[in-house]
Amino acid sequence: MQTLVIDTYKVITRLQQKGFTKDQAEALVSAAQEIDLSGIATKEYVAEKIYQQTWQLVFFMAAQAALIVALIKIFQ
Repeated sequence: MQTLVIDTYKVITRLQQKGFTKDQAEALVSAAQEIDLSGIATKEYVAEKIYQQTWQLVFFMAAQAALIVALIKIFQ
């Protein structure tokens, strides 16, 4: 399970500066640390999927162009 890695002291201090009590700030940071990030897509994953889909699109466009050329030749 991937979790959020943060500087807890820094975040708690900032939250307190914004008006949160120490207990509230600590509870928020504790909750944030328990968030499961394993389902979040990485930049690399998204880039790979875009690359794959681009090549699929190119393939289908080429196949469509070949089909159109074949149909034109058949019906001439």
